[in-house]
Amino acid sequence: MQLQCFISASSTRSRQLRNKFDYLGILGNARLSLCIENNATGQFSRLMRAETGYKFDAGINKYDGRPFTLEGLSGELDAHISKL
Repeated sequence: MQLQCFISASSTRSRQLRNKFDYLGILGNARLSLCIENNATGQFSRLMRAETGYKFDAGINKYDGRPFTLEGLSGELDAHISKL
């Protein structure tokens, strides 16, 4: 019951945000969309797909508990951008 209420509230909030800011339009026009997450399972990426239907082109996940470093993230981003 709690989960269903959360999903309903989340869906309503998602619709409200879409009316105010066209983030799906911006993501849809991007040549490459990356979801950068600090967890192993890609929770935000899955939530985004479930709530909006949008699927990121690729993801960068770090799941060892440490924050991303600029150098490490820069290398990951360069690898994805070089594929374009």
